[in-house]
Amino acid sequence: MLFLRAMHCDHWAVQFLQSILLLLPRFYAKWCKSCQKFGVKFRHLALEEADKLDPVDGKMIEKGRVRFAEVEFTANAKLCRAMKIKRLPYVHFYKACAGRLTHFSCGPAKFQKVVDQMNEYLAMSDEEIIFAATMDEGQSLGDELATVLQEQHHNQGLENLNAESNL
Repeated sequence: MLFLRAMHCDHWAVQFLQSILLLLPRFYAKWCKSCQKFGVKFRHLALEEADKLDPVDGKMIEKGRVRFAEVEFTANAKLCRAMKIKRLPYVHFYKACAGRLTHFSCGPAKFQKVVDQMNEYLAMSDEEIIFAATMDEGQSLGDELATVLQEQHHNQGLENLNAESNL
């Protein structure tokens, strides 16, 4: 038996985000064919990387490197909307030291992207993960600032054109 949790809104943060392990939840819908195919690969990866539990008493017999969870979209629509999940299947990567590291939509044909990202994070120390997360956050802020400045520059140019045409 493997350690794979079905997560619900009321205990998402409490039961899942406390782990010191890399955390990998997948967001899916039961009716989604792509999610079903993705789920087979996700569960296979969980069999390799998650905690192994005794099927009789449920006690851990081998500690894994990654915590896996599944969040069903329909049953947790409020949570999924709050997390801005618009396409399925969708995955998040978390580490307690840095919070959410990355997130993306990924179909079964590109599942290797999930494996590669997982292995990249597993090869990093907590300090490297914190540094990478800080750099990513800075990049996001820089991208947002660049967008605002481009819009302002564009609007200024339009104002100048309008002023010249009124002369």
